[in-house]
Amino acid sequence: MTPIDHSAVSEIASEGQIAQLISDKKISLFCKVSARKALVITKEGEAWYARAHGRFNGYCYLYNKDAVECLRKGSTKITASRVSTDGFIDWSTDSPFKIDFPISYIEKWEPLDRPQKPELLHALFNPTAHEPVVNQLDRAVSTGQGDNEFTEFLSKASQVFKNAKRGTKSALNMHQIEIHKLDLLIDLDRLKELVQPTESSQTSHQDPEGKERWELNKKLESVGLHPTRLNQLLYRVMNASKEKSAKAIFNLIEEDFYSKEQELNVADTITGISDTRLYWEDSSGQNRENKFKTLENQLTRLRKLI
Repeated sequence: MTPIDHSAVSEIASEGQIAQLISDKKISLFCKVSARKALVITKEGEAWYARAHGRFNGYCYLYNKDAVECLRKGSTKITASRVSTDGFIDWSTDSPFKIDFPISYIEKWEPLDRPQKPELLHALFNPTAHEPVVNQLDRAVSTGQGDNEFTEFLSKASQVFKNAKRGTKSALNMHQIEIHKLDLLIDLDRLKELVQPTESSQTSHQDPEGKERWELNKKLESVGLHPTRLNQLLYRVMNASKEKSAKAIFNLIEEDFYSKEQELNVADTITGISDTRLYWEDSSGQNRENKFKTLENQLTRLRKLI
């Protein structure tokens, strides 16, 4: 694995291309995590179960959203990731918590013996658990701490939580781990395979849409534009429009957004349109907005490619 800022990586793909690969679930980013407590959890249907815990010292596979955020912002904070079971220094199937399940969104403790071969499982870092809020309120009321008015307030608050069925589960907290861009690692061979296919694979390419997207991203970068989903959409709409003016492009986007046919599929990227702004979703699932005045400058650059 190679650091993400390594010169060898930048020669193969831009950060925008890597972010797109991550969003397409074709590649993952890693980081090294030093010895710390971790809770192993798995999902069965719609329910999550706690399975084991121990000290983890190895590589964690960042979730897509966390990886893209770290690439674009320079750092991110995580409380969970996928980890390989061979990275655990020790492995215990006894619950480390002195309170009963369910805890937050975890239904129960269901022990899992350590797999003989390495497996990727979800893990929560540095977990601590606290008894339900209702229990804490009830105990405060029973001890009679504070003046009568405050005790009465606690009693009413406890009843409100019970009626709303909130605060009736034990809480699970994790301490965040800050990951910096320089800590990121990538499988260089896998990146080469995805971005630089051989001549034979190009003739029988199994992912024509992916190939077209790479070619488009190179075009966008050639005119100084980041290969965002919005710029990809603007290029596609401009190609489909007879008129290339900004007004014509905006009108076509709005027309397709509200039409039943959705011929240009702008709704896949655009989430809303106002009199002055365009709202859209980036490849990490984050909501963005651009003023039409700003978009006019982007369209000016895109016209160089038409």
